[in-house]
Amino acid sequence: MLHGKLRKSVKGKPRVEAPTATPRLTVPAESPEPLSLSPVPHLLVSNDAPSEEETALIHHAIRRAEAELTELARSPTTPKGTPQHLWEHGIEKNPTYLRVRDYIQQHNTLLSAVRRVPPEILEEIVTWSAVGRPLQEVRARRWELAQVSQEWRDATLGLSSLWADLPPVTLPAPDPKRTQQQVACLSEVLRRSGDAPLTVTINTDDSKTRESAHWHPALDLLARHAERWSTVSICIPHASIVRLRGIRDRLPLLKMLSLQVRTGYCPVPEPLDMFEHAPLLRRVHVSGAVPSALKLPFAQLQHYKHLCITERTMSQIASYTSLETLMISQQTYGIVFPPVTLPALKRLEVVANLPAQDATMHCFDALKVPALEELTVAFPFTSPSIVPSLMAMLKHSGRPCLKTLNIRPGTLEPLQLTALLKLVPDLIYLDASCPPHFDILKLANTAPGECLVPLLRSCKFVFDFVIERFTNAQTRMALNRLATARCETAPRDARMTLCIYSVFNQVDDTPWSHFKQRQLEDWVPTSTAKTLEKYGAHLAALLRVTAHPKPERVLSLGRDQSTEKIRQVLSDLGNISVKTAKDIYTSGAHLALKTLADIDPALDKHGFAPRAKCILAKWDPILLASLQNIHWCFQGPYSLVYVPLDHECRTSRDASSVVYGLADIMTTDEARWPVHLGIYGISLYWPHKAGYFMPPV
Repeated sequence: MLHGKLRKSVKGKPRVEAPTATPRLTVPAESPEPLSLSPVPHLLVSNDAPSEEETALIHHAIRRAEAELTELARSPTTPKGTPQHLWEHGIEKNPTYLRVRDYIQQHNTLLSAVRRVPPEILEEIVTWSAVGRPLQEVRARRWELAQVSQEWRDATLGLSSLWADLPPVTLPAPDPKRTQQQVACLSEVLRRSGDAPLTVTINTDDSKTRESAHWHPALDLLARHAERWSTVSICIPHASIVRLRGIRDRLPLLKMLSLQVRTGYCPVPEPLDMFEHAPLLRRVHVSGAVPSALKLPFAQLQHYKHLCITERTMSQIASYTSLETLMISQQTYGIVFPPVTLPALKRLEVVANLPAQDATMHCFDALKVPALEELTVAFPFTSPSIVPSLMAMLKHSGRPCLKTLNIRPGTLEPLQLTALLKLVPDLIYLDASCPPHFDILKLANTAPGECLVPLLRSCKFVFDFVIERFTNAQTRMALNRLATARCETAPRDARMTLCIYSVFNQVDDTPWSHFKQRQLEDWVPTSTAKTLEKYGAHLAALLRVTAHPKPERVLSLGRDQSTEKIRQVLSDLGNISVKTAKDIYTSGAHLALKTLADIDPALDKHGFAPRAKCILAKWDPILLASLQNIHWCFQGPYSLVYVPLDHECRTSRDASSVVYGLADIMTTDEARWPVHLGIYGISLYWPHKAGYFMPPV
């Protein structure tokens, strides 16, 4: 903490000596009294709480240090022996000032309430750290809390719930020595967990294990504690599942089950009822080659997710009377819902990996879901439309209060989406394949008594596989009319957010989001815009990125033969005389320059970023003065969102985001759902949805 002495070096320049073994904190030379070292040095190297006597000493030391700090701040002269240049940069650059300030901060830390938390509160903190967090994050968070201090460590490690979250048990290929160590470690963790309910994760290591292993000593050890299983995630070979039959009627605490059965099918005896008698089981997720003989307590389940569901499982759906969430993925033809009413179902997700056939076309006809609030349906884009079947379901259900609709229904026919939306007047969130322009115009109609889904607050249309629909002038006209009616001129409390997106990044070598913006804004490129576009595209190519590039993706900038080319492109762009903002917007050159201007200085070996910033600074007055010419703003590389002219972001400090892109971007996962169903055929990808991309005004 303490500064060293100053003395002349051999060359006559001042030099700072290293602190001696017994350094002392001193004020400038004119101060008559030195400030001692910490009165409690042992607390500086521990996290123990100070006693009452030590607390008084700490307060006294802090008051003296604060007095010294005040004296330093108002000192009219340079302290004797301190180099003049240290004071010329201001008092906060003075090393003595900084050391005294650090001294105060360190001793204030000694008085922190963290050092005095009672053990009972510590246990509550550790327990709370697990609430609402993924399992792996919970484990890491609890071990971090154990590193705060010895007291925290004792309280944390003594808490049985810490050990109840068992480390993932990976079953390796047969190795006696490794197996013995694994079982010994697991036994110790189980001992420390006491009687606490267990979180169990079991996985297989490699293909050899999946093919050959039928059992493992670690599984046997865990099975002996089945009465304490609470949350269980199991991924085991098909041949091993039968060995779990010993836990039947021994699962009184089981609440959540995730079961994935690896490939390597072999016949199994019936029934597999080890999980059928679990009175507290409410959440189940099954996937993989799950035997049809597996029995579950469907009548009591509230949340059920099944990837690669079979016809036999579908036939049991009549017993799902308590379900609130049902998520299924179909991998075979002809799977339909039997005649059944699910009175408690609030969320239904169905992803079909194969196009609808004659039977599947009526998948939802006999299903009744009177309490449904969220519906997600995805069929490949080549599939005939599933909308008529969805309409039949909604009519039979008495028009449930549907709030969220995410739909990729296959081939949308004109006015099909309109007919569907008439059945869900309370809809708030809509994410759909872009319909024909007739449906968009129906949504834009806000006349009294004719307004579709008047409560709609978020509307997103995806253009994957229907790019030709976007290039249609009627579609663009309809989108702009919808934006004006529902986002611009509507009352503020009735406005919605309108977003269009596509997972495809390029259209005829033009970034997709930029292509959409130019089309929607009806910008016609002038000769200046075409010149800017040529250089901007060249710069983007040299930066080794495509549509809407991110600065962190610019690699090895200026380390190869492109160095001179980048320098030349920047020079050419800087020499172009730009008169109107539309020329810049139309060209997209500002996006490539923004990428270059924002790169990490460590990647910029030749000073390209300052040159890019200089060009943008020259353009900024033109761009910021014409923000009213931009209505559709970027949200990352995949999407555009309509921003009303009176939106607060246009007058905020970050008004340039209207030009370069809004902060809340659409992620890759959000944009990709479920486009690849039509590309790769079979897929087990499930949708990940977010709420608003930009809050309505």
